[in-house]
Amino acid sequence: MLEYQDKFIEDTLELLTELESGLMNFEQNPTDLSAIEDIFRAVHSIKGNAGMFGFNITESFSHILEDVFDSLRSQKLVADKRTVDLTLHAIDLVKKMLDVKEQLDDNLKNELQELTTELKMLSGSETEDSQFFEDTPENTTKGKLYFVHYKPESGIYQRGLKPMLVFDELDELTKIKAFGVISSVPLLEKLEPNKSYFSWGIAVALSERELEDIEDVFLFHKENEYEIFAITEQEPTIIETGQLLANYLSLEQAQEAITFFNENLPKVVELETKATPLATPENQENQENQENLVDNVAEIVAEPTKSVRVAAPKLDELIHLVSELVNVNSKLEVIGKRLQDKELNSVVKDVNKLSKQFRDNALELRLIPVSSIMIKMKRLVRDVADKLGKEVEFIAEGTDTELDKTIISKIESPLMHIIRNSIDHGIETPEERLKAQKPAKGVVYFIAFYSGPYVLIRIQDDGKGIDPEFIKQKAISKGFISEEDTVTEKDLYNLVFAPGFSTAQQITAISGRGVGMDVVKRDIADIQGEIEIDSEVGLGTQITLKLPLTLSITDMLWVKIADRSYLIPLAIIESVGRNTTPENSDLMQIEYRGKLIPVISLRKKFGLEGTAPIKERAVITRLYNSYYAILADEVVGEYQAVVKPLGPIHNKLEFLSGAGLLGDGSLALILDVGRLVKLA
Repeated sequence: MLEYQDKFIEDTLELLTELESGLMNFEQNPTDLSAIEDIFRAVHSIKGNAGMFGFNITESFSHILEDVFDSLRSQKLVADKRTVDLTLHAIDLVKKMLDVKEQLDDNLKNELQELTTELKMLSGSETEDSQFFEDTPENTTKGKLYFVHYKPESGIYQRGLKPMLVFDELDELTKIKAFGVISSVPLLEKLEPNKSYFSWGIAVALSERELEDIEDVFLFHKENEYEIFAITEQEPTIIETGQLLANYLSLEQAQEAITFFNENLPKVVELETKATPLATPENQENQENQENLVDNVAEIVAEPTKSVRVAAPKLDELIHLVSELVNVNSKLEVIGKRLQDKELNSVVKDVNKLSKQFRDNALELRLIPVSSIMIKMKRLVRDVADKLGKEVEFIAEGTDTELDKTIISKIESPLMHIIRNSIDHGIETPEERLKAQKPAKGVVYFIAFYSGPYVLIRIQDDGKGIDPEFIKQKAISKGFISEEDTVTEKDLYNLVFAPGFSTAQQITAISGRGVGMDVVKRDIADIQGEIEIDSEVGLGTQITLKLPLTLSITDMLWVKIADRSYLIPLAIIESVGRNTTPENSDLMQIEYRGKLIPVISLRKKFGLEGTAPIKERAVITRLYNSYYAILADEVVGEYQAVVKPLGPIHNKLEFLSGAGLLGDGSLALILDVGRLVKLA
C-alpha cells in the first residue's frame, strides 16, 4: 500500500499543478465556465482517489473544496479574488499534508481547521468545525440503500472499459447484490464478441459512504449508461419500490433484491405482488446508430499508450550507462588506431555511430519543456505583487523550449529570485507608474529560445530600471569600489552579483539583505551557464541566462598544446585552419572571411613551456555574432566527451567548465570559450 500511496501522491501533485494552472487562467477570465468545470473535475478526482489510498483527511478536505466549485458552476456563488486566494491556500495545504502523509503537527491542524471554516462560509455550508482528528460517533442506522441500473453501450470494450471492473470496485466499496439481465443477444452468426449485450441491476448498501462514492465508480462511463435510485426509509424515490425493481429485473430477482434491502435497512418496502412487466429493451441496432462520440477520457483509455512515465532515477541510471558506453567506445578507438586493423576499425566506426545515436536518444528522454515550471512562476508573480500592492502581468513566450531536467531543477530557484527582484525593485506602484505616464499595471516578460548549443532565458520588466550612478554610490559607501576607480556601466551592473550588495532602500520580507543575486550567479555558474544584466533607466531591466542544453555528454574537438589535451565544444566551432603567423609575433589578429578577428594563444594564455610548431592550428569559434581564433599545437579530431566536474584545484578557474575522460584513461580539460574570451 505504501508503494501505491507514493504513486497517488505523485499523481495528485500533477493534478494540483493543473488545478493551479486552471485557477490562474480562471482569474484572468472569470466568465469562463468551462474552467470551473475543469477545476471541479480535478478536485473531484483528488477526493475520489484520496479515500481509496487511505488519505482520509485529504478526502474530507477536498470534499469541502469541491462544494465551493459546485456552488460556482451552479452560479450560486460569484467568483472573486477571495475565492481564488482561498483555493490557492487550499492547494498549498494539500501539498503540505501529502508531504507528511497526513502526519500533521499542531500548526497544520490549526491551519486546516481555519481554512475549512472559511471554505464552508464561502460555499454557504454549515460552519461547524469538521472532525478531522476525532472519532465520529458510530452511525446508529444500518445504512443507506441504492439501486443501480447499469446498461453499458455496446461499444464499451472499444473504449478500453471492462464492465466487470465496476462490480469489483463496488464490491470493495460496500455490500452489493448484482443481477444480470440479457438485454438483446442476436443470433450466433450475428453475434460480435467485442460488443456488450447485457445490462445489470445492482442493489447497493452503504453504511458510512455517500452517493458520490458510487458515482465515482462510473467516472469514465457516459451518463446514459447508468441510473442510480435512492431507497431510503425517509424519502423513497418510488413508494412502490417493487414496481421500480420489476422495471429492470425479473420477479424472482426483484424479490431477492428486497430481501437484501430488508437485511440492511428493515421494513423499507414491501414487494408488490402485481409487478409491472419488464421494460422492453431498446432495439440494439438503433442504439448502435445513435452512439455518441467517445468522450475525451475514454479516448485516452482506448488509444494505444503514447507516453510512459519513468522515474527520474531510472533516467539518471540510463545516462550513466550511456556515459560508460561512450568511454568504452573511446577506448576501442584508441586500440583500433594502435593496431591498425582494418576490420577492427570498421567495427569501431559502426559502434561509434550507434553510441552517438544511443546518446542522443537517451539525452532527449531527459529534455523537458520550460513550461513545466511556469505555474510556479505565475503563482510567484501573483503572490509577490499582491503582497507589495502592485499590479503585474506575467507574459511567457517560448515555454516549449526544452532543457535537461537537471538544469530545469537547478534554474528554478534562480529564476524565482530574479522574478521576485523584478517585481520588488523594478516594477513601480500603480501611483508611481501613472505619474511616469506608464500603464498602472506593470509587465514581467519570460522569454526562452534556442541559440546554437545553448538556451537563452530572458526576464524583462518595464519598471524603473537600474540607475548606474545609484549603484556606484552604493558600492562606494559599502567599500566595493573607491571614488578613484574607473568602472564601466557593465561593471556596475555586475556589482549586483557581489555578495552582500543590495539595491534595496530598506529590508523587507522579500529582499534587502544583500543575499540572493550572488547565489543566483553561483548556481548558474555551477551548471556552466552565464548571466548578464542590461538596463535602461525609466524603461526597465533585462536579465539573460545562457544555459547549456545538457550537462552529461557532448561532442567536442580534441586539441593539444605541448603534451596537454583540451576539449572545445564542437557546436561553437566554425572551421579549423592553420595560422602562418611567426611564433614570437605579437600580432593578436588573423584574417578570416575577409575580416580581422581576435586571436587567443592557449600556449601563451596558460604559460605553457616548449616551442610552438611553425604553423599552429587556428580553431575558429563563433560566439553570438563574433568570431575568435584559438591557437593550438595540434588538432586530434572530434570526440564524444562525458563531462565530469572539476576538482578543488581547477574549479576556481572560470575558463574551464569541466573535464572529459579520454580513451587512454587520461583527462582533458574542457574550455569555456565564452569566459576565456572575456578574460582575454
